[in-house]
Amino acid sequence: MPPITRITLSLFALAAITSAFDVKMYTSKNCAGTIFGKTLNVNDGCTKYGAGVAEAIILPWRSEQDNDQLLVTYSDDNCCHASKIEAYGWSDECIPFTHQAVKSWRVVDPIVDPDRGRADQVEDYTCQRCGTDQCGTIAQGLIPNLPRDVDGEDDAFTSTLPGR
Repeated sequence: MPPITRITLSLFALAAITSAFDVKMYTSKNCAGTIFGKTLNVNDGCTKYGAGVAEAIILPWRSEQDNDQLLVTYSDDNCCHASKIEAYGWSDECIPFTHQAVKSWRVVDPIVDPDRGRADQVEDYTCQRCGTDQCGTIAQGLIPNLPRDVDGEDDAFTSTLPGR
């Protein structure tokens, strides 16, 4: 294998295993009372918010490989792009949450692939395929059967017109 390929593969393997954040969440805006501590990375995908009533976070720096990654919070359970609340970068200092409706989060690498999630599962952060479950879209096949009249045509929208 040529040296460049070996280096590329090594960097790819390193990127796949590096951790993005040792996130710590707190019950107060001044980072007192730890309620959650976990290492998160891009491969974790979307995580439903399970930290209780967090008011602030600290995201200490871990390594240069993860400098571009962000922790993004969402107001839905699916980490849909349209439900993004805020993105947080590295900080050794207390960061108070500006929004209390956080329902999910995920680590994002906006430069390499902002849609990358769990390696073993396809996740749709555009939420075009999740139907009406908090994504605000209707996926094909989820539209209810509309009543048909005697001529067998869909007249659900025209049946309210005068003379019908």
